[in-house]
This record gives sequence, C-alpha cells and structure tokens, in this order.
Amino acid sequence: MKALSYILIGFGLFMVSCANIKDQKKADVNEVIHTAPPVNDSVIFWYEMEEGISLAKDQNKMIFVDVYTDWCGWCKKMDASTFKDKSVIKALNQDYIAVKFDGEERDSINFFGTAYKFVDNGRRGYHELAAVLLDGRLSYPSFVVLNNNGTREKKMIGYMNPEQLIMQLK
Repeated sequence: MKALSYILIGFGLFMVSCANIKDQKKADVNEVIHTAPPVNDSVIFWYEMEEGISLAKDQNKMIFVDVYTDWCGWCKKMDASTFKDKSVIKALNQDYIAVKFDGEERDSINFFGTAYKFVDNGRRGYHELAAVLLDGRLSYPSFVVLNNNGTREKKMIGYMNPEQLIMQLK
C-alpha cells in the first residue's frame, strides 16, 4: 500500500512538471510573435491582428492578412510551400506586416476602433471581421492587403504558388 502511495505521488509530480513544460512551450511560441523580425528572412514573421495593426501604423507599412481556418487543406498547403519560399518570405517581412487571422477565431478583435466578434452559425460559425474583410465570401485561404489605416487595397481568394503570390504583392 505504501509503494502504491509513492507511485501515485510520483505520477502526480510528473504530471505537474509536464504541464509546466507545456505552458513554457506555449509561452515561448507567443514570445516569438512579439519580438523583432528575424534578420535572415528564414521564416515569415506573423503577427496577431491587433499587434499587426499597431506595428503597421508605427512603421507606416501595408498589412498582409492571411485569412485561414484550421480545417482548410489548401491553407495548410500554403503554409507548407508558398509561405516557405524565400522570395515570399523576403517580400512579406520587408514590405508588409504579415498577420495570420483564423476566420473562425472565437475571441473578439478590435479592428481600427471597431469590435468584431465570433458569430455562432451552425457547426463552425465565423468571425465578423473575416466576413467584413472578405465581403461575406468566406472562402479559405483568402488574403487581404490593407493600408495602415485599415482600408482594403486588395483581396485575393484561393491557393497561390510562390510566383502567383509575388505577382500579387507587387
């Protein structure tokens, strides 16, 4: 019985330490989002919407918004190929503030002074801001280029290879 108690206590301590490691990894990922962009242009430096807006204003840059969902296969393909291309990485890091925005985000977002929220709609629902940015056409992946005042300059729908995306960014 005493051995079983030690095993249970040991297991409990192990679980607590695993949870702490998991929380630390989560914090590390979030820290990467909030530090200076990589100098070597090895990855696209993605921001969350509100932070991206603030930086775009401060740096007088355009905002490139990747509107995606977790279930979208073409979105994952873009992440695995197009957004790994060196010319795409360089263009986005150099000339834009790149923002990843989940079209089904459940948190409210302040977008240039207006609060947008998640709309429960059937199985998935959608975020009001995604509907606004995409004129109600919730197709993924989609991309929006905004000026630093929040005005949409360009909307692009669907998968693009690196060459197609670079042409749209120019």
